[in-house]
Amino acid sequence: MGRYDSAIANCHAQIRWIRLDIRTYEDKIRRLESANDRIQSQMDVVSKNKTSASDLNKHSTTDFKGTRREDFDKTLAGISDAITTWLTDTEMNCKSIRFKISEYNGNIEDCQTKINSLNSQIEYYHRLNREED
Repeated sequence: MGRYDSAIANCHAQIRWIRLDIRTYEDKIRRLESANDRIQSQMDVVSKNKTSASDLNKHSTTDFKGTRREDFDKTLAGISDAITTWLTDTEMNCKSIRFKISEYNGNIEDCQTKINSLNSQIEYYHRLNREED
């Protein structure tokens, strides 16, 4: 047994822990991407419904006058504003999700760099062991 075997074993142990971190980040990324896709599809549906609600205001304008028309217009405007607010807030949440995904991808890259460094150390220790023999 070489003098550097414990250092090599330590590097291998660190690599195993780092690989666990990578798998954790990958799982989080998958969940966030799935959630983001579901949110985006819901946003599309809500956006289409907002357009449909706006189209309601264009129909039957001649038979619908007075206070009832004003109340109806106010209600539609309120609905439209609420939908716009929800879409804006939800888009901000999607940006946060995309930022977090980007952050996790950066963490994975950092982990890969650490693994590469540890592999270099392992090779170095193997050379030192061979030189001692």
